[in-house]
Amino acid sequence: MNVSNAMRFAVLLFVLLLSCSQAKAQQPATSRNEVTVGTANVYREGRTLVIEYDISLGQDVASCDVELLISLDGGGSFSLVTETDNLTGDLGRITESGHKTIIYDIESIKRQLAGKQLAFKVNVRNKKKAQDDKGHIFVMGTVSTMSMFGLKAGYVKKYGGYLAYSDTFAGAGKHHYWAATAGGMMKATSWLYPYIGVGFGQLDFYHTSYELIPFEAGAMFKLGPVSLSAAVEPVLVLGEGVAGTFEFGVGFCF
Repeated sequence: MNVSNAMRFAVLLFVLLLSCSQAKAQQPATSRNEVTVGTANVYREGRTLVIEYDISLGQDVASCDVELLISLDGGGSFSLVTETDNLTGDLGRITESGHKTIIYDIESIKRQLAGKQLAFKVNVRNKKKAQDDKGHIFVMGTVSTMSMFGLKAGYVKKYGGYLAYSDTFAGAGKHHYWAATAGGMMKATSWLYPYIGVGFGQLDFYHTSYELIPFEAGAMFKLGPVSLSAAVEPVLVLGEGVAGTFEFGVGFCF
C-alpha cells in the first residue's frame, strides 16, 4: 500500500471510530419475549476492528442468532457481512445475556473499504422460545414381575412427588400381595424424571400374613403427552428377609 492509500485508510478509520465509538446507550427493559441489543461500540485493535455490544434476552427467550451488518454509506443501507472467515467472537447462536465482542479482521479487504463511510449494526433473528417450565400431572398404570397391577399418580415441576398403590387382586386364602408407596421425583432433563419411594404393604400367603416395607427406585420418561416408567423394587419382608420385583408403567402426563 502506498503512502497516499495508507493516509486515506487512516482517515477512514478515524472517521469511523469518531462516529461509532460512543458511550454505550442504556438498554431499555427487555420484555419477556423480546431481545434488546445496545448501541455497537467500534474501535481498532491492530489489523482488526472490535465491535462490542450488550444484549439482553427476555425471560421467555432461550436463544437467538446474532449477525453483523455493515453499511458503506454512513448508515443509509446495511447488508450482511459475508466474509465469515474474517469474523470471530460472539456471533451466531447466543444463549445468555451480557457484554459481547465481535472481532472483524479487515486486513484482506481494507482496499475495498477505503473511502467508504462505514457503519456497523448488530442484527438479531431466529428467536427461540424458552421451554415452558410449568409443572406436570402424571397418571400411569403399572405392572410388576410379581403379577401386581397398580396406579401411580403425582405432580412434578423441578421437584415433585407421587403416590402409588399395587395389588395382586387374588382371592382370600391365596397368594395375595398389596403395597402402597409414596416418593419424591425430580426433573433431570425435559424428558427424564428419576424418583425414589418407600411404603408399606402386606403379603397373605394362604393363612399366614407378613408385613412388608417396599422400596423403589426408578425413572419416568416423558415423551410428549405419554409417560413411561421403569423401577426396581426391593421388598423387606419383616422377620423373614428381602425379596424384590421390577415394575413398569405407562400413562399420560399433562
